[in-house]
Amino acid sequence: MKTQRVGVTGWEKGWVPLMRTLVDHPVMSRPPTLSLYVLLLFRARYIPGFADIGGEVIELGIGQCTYGREEVAKSLGLTERKVRTAQRFLEKAGLISRKATSRGSIATVCDYEAWTPTNSSGRPTDDQPTTSRATTNEQRDKEKRKQSISES
Repeated sequence: MKTQRVGVTGWEKGWVPLMRTLVDHPVMSRPPTLSLYVLLLFRARYIPGFADIGGEVIELGIGQCTYGREEVAKSLGLTERKVRTAQRFLEKAGLISRKATSRGSIATVCDYEAWTPTNSSGRPTDDQPTTSRATTNEQRDKEKRKQSISES
């Protein structure tokens, strides 16, 4: 069986950028909630499409996904109660909105566009910082640190 390396095939085939601003968000101090949020980000549609919820086909927009509490609890190693608590926190924090159905939930990641870099065609980009650009940024940061130390 051939395994796919996560994060090497491009945004639309397997990776989601995480913004550094998440570090300062209260969700970071709640590991079960963070796990649920990241899972919903991974599952959210990047283009409109359809999903089957218990035999009913529904249309999903960009930033939406379907899930069941029991299935999510098993995949994240959480209790259903912790998943419910995490859902409520994410909703109150304005990170997701959720519509419960008799066969699962439809989650909408709020401000999903902020998580999805796009090009002028509206399609997700495959752009990642190049090694040389990252090196240049690191060098600039080192120079700034040296300068601030010498000024002190």
